[in-house]
Amino acid sequence: MRRAAPRGGVGHAGGLGDGAHPTWPFLGQGANLAREEAWVRGAELARGDTLEAGWAAYQDARIGRVRKVIDAATGNAWKYHLKPGPLRVAAHTVLGLGARLAPARMMGQFDWLYGHDVTQTR
Repeated sequence: MRRAAPRGGVGHAGGLGDGAHPTWPFLGQGANLAREEAWVRGAELARGDTLEAGWAAYQDARIGRVRKVIDAATGNAWKYHLKPGPLRVAAHTVLGLGARLAPARMMGQFDWLYGHDVTQTR
């Protein structure tokens, strides 16, 4: 399982998206996280009284979302990329049933991710 780094950089330098905290590609969010982080980083650095305060606010603002995305991508890796065998058959059967019986729930499980507007936070 991948884990989010506690901080996306060292000192005054840091990566964005996968450059700061690589994630599995099973939500397609590496580039999106980089765009979100560029926005938040700019906003927090502009808002902070000092560079250090802005950097700390940026780090604090992002870590929870980054961890949640990494955990969700790891979950998708497990659900959709099981090795052939009984567990895979059972898991894919349950996923298929869920898609047929509760499609709105299946589609809505990632509303927190795809419906997030980083420009409206904080």
